Amino acid sequence: MLTLPNAPADRVLDRISQTWSPWRAPHMWLLGMTGAGKTTLVRLILGWCCAAERVLVLDPKPADDPSWSCGDWPPAPIAMLRPRFGQQRDGGGPAGTWYRLTASHDPAETARRFTAALRIVRAEGHTVLVIDDAHEICFALGMRADVDGVLALGRSAGISCIVASGDTGYVPRGHAAFRLAGHITGIDAAQAACKLIGQRGRDWEDTLLALDPYQWAYFDDRPGFPGPCTFTTGAETVSL
Repeated sequence: MLTLPNAPADRVLDRISQTWSPWRAPHMWLLGMTGAGKTTLVRLILGWCCAAERVLVLDPKPADDPSWSCGDWPPAPIAMLRPRFGQQRDGGGPAGTWYRLTASHDPAETARRFTAALRIVRAEGHTVLVIDDAHEICFALGMRADVDGVLALGRSAGISCIVASGDTGYVPRGHAAFRLAGHITGIDAAQAACKLIGQRGRDWEDTLLALDPYQWAYFDDRPGFPGPCTFTTGAETVSL
């Protein structure tokens, strides 16, 4: 097992804030099983880096999720996304420009809502798009082509995506400048996590399997990055 240096969470968040850009390095992947702290980390990143940005979260869970709805600066839950969302500052977040598009109990209706929302994002650009539970959206709802289209468009349209997946059998296609692997169990999950972060070998698999909930291994490919590290977020931390 490898020993990665442990960094304070604020140092990692500063690194992301300084180098994450829709025109240079638009996308990041998060991989971790249920309970790893994905939503907590996403909200921390949004609070640190995206206070003034237009944010849309695609949340495929039909029930209310306290991970999104509680705490400081939650995105405003909506059942339909309207064009030019955020202009009226009627959403959540510190600037009234954060929205969480919720799911229906009918998967077909959820797919229609999300497909229409992605069309708006593609047409208007200038959005931080959070794909929460990417496996559910891409496969159960059959929207992989729609998601891939937004990811491919990102740099030219000013769209930055945070793709989070709790299913370790799913690793998104395409390139992400920022990659974070969290708590997982099982050799298949470890191999999927290694594929995500661009590493291979038993030492890396054992290192990722040793991560606790709310602990993350962080990698990026931006100039000046000193190397992979780990950091930890608190279970109660959702934003700053």
